[in-house]
Amino acid sequence: MKLKKSDKVRVTVDLSPEVYEILPVLMKMSFTQTKAELIRNAIRYYRFILLQEEKGSTFCVKNPDGTYKEVLLVF
Repeated sequence: MKLKKSDKVRVTVDLSPEVYEILPVLMKMSFTQTKAELIRNAIRYYRFILLQEEKGSTFCVKNPDGTYKEVLLVF
């Protein structure tokens, strides 16, 4: 059965207390209103990163002094 964009699927996840405590911090940092919104955004970002890596892209962080440092993403 193919799902429509308007369909919703419930997912249950077990998190350690340490990870669970990070959720409100990330919500505040990312201006998200709900944990579900935070997780949806995280999945979209993760997908983007993986698709870019498949294309051979690398990721860099621009330091405050204007220099760049490559970030190695290990999954």
